[in-house]
Amino acid sequence: MKYICTSKKVEVKQGHFSPWYWIVIHGKHQGVGVEAEHFQLALEALDLVAKYRTESDREIQKLALQGFSEFVAIQQKLFQEISQECSEFLKQKNRRSEVSRGVLTPG
Repeated sequence: MKYICTSKKVEVKQGHFSPWYWIVIHGKHQGVGVEAEHFQLALEALDLVAKYRTESDREIQKLALQGFSEFVAIQQKLFQEISQECSEFLKQKNRRSEVSRGVLTPG
């Protein structure tokens, strides 16, 4: 995911998109972000699981919470890496700017 800030558009089945597109649609889609829709769908799926599985509601809730905790850890790592990469990008950009203005010498 190196330097998502400067990456060119990527081609997928639906067309060409900026790597930032994922963040935009997940953060704000129809006023709330698709994560709100994902959450609602997950709750509906849990209702179906409880209806058709033999595990107790308590066990299903335990497994769902475990899965959600793992999802949170993955999301936190993703955004920490995005933040770090953008910070590195901005430091390099500022350094190049200072070099071009003669404030710093290259090296």
